[in-house]
Amino acid sequence: MLKRAMAALIGVALVAAGAGGSRAAEFRVFPKTTDECTGKIGCYTIWIVGDINKGDEDRFSAMLAEYGVTQAFIGLHSGGGDMDAGLGIARKVLEMKFTTGVGRGSVCASMCAAIWLAGAKRFANRKSLIGFHQVYKQDGQGNTYFSSTGNALMGAYYSKLGLSDRAIVYLTTAPPRGMEWFKFTKAAELGIKVVKVDDDWREVRPPTVSTNTIPGADKPVPDLWFNPKRM
Repeated sequence: MLKRAMAALIGVALVAAGAGGSRAAEFRVFPKTTDECTGKIGCYTIWIVGDINKGDEDRFSAMLAEYGVTQAFIGLHSGGGDMDAGLGIARKVLEMKFTTGVGRGSVCASMCAAIWLAGAKRFANRKSLIGFHQVYKQDGQGNTYFSSTGNALMGAYYSKLGLSDRAIVYLTTAPPRGMEWFKFTKAAELGIKVVKVDDDWREVRPPTVSTNTIPGADKPVPDLWFNPKRM
């Protein structure tokens, strides 16, 4: 089952530099109640779920302004999507020094994984599915081809995160029909700092679920998503 889910997800994540899916990513925002937020205004947990499409970076910024977010934990469950939108969200996460996390059994691949890396602290579980690959474009017939511009932009972004050349090569090597899946041992070897969380750590688990699923993920995703002004 896991191998079939991974294979299906790779298909979803192929077009990191191309057009996203028909539905925009969904955001859910609710007050963060952990100790570091006690007595603070603008402290939230935000979930990003679903395909990342063009314009989602603007919607994300609008949502942060709408709620006055100053501190946040970003939970992620997505197969990836549009490169420009994903980088826009990732840069905002980096600028705001938000933390990021992918929970047990949750999927975060392609541009979603790039957003996860932007976290001031990155959380993951031993069964989180976090995947990286090269940036490819896809034509109308479903054929994929290497995007030199896209990969140059991703390399520059990873460099801005302070990742080593060796880590950047590793994150951008997998072919379009492949995926480099995150491993704690490999991250340590490459100098990528990640906080390992237990299976029952609630902050990286969606608080509510519906019958909808992300293609290839085989996992339920949160419902009742906030979509500010349907931008």
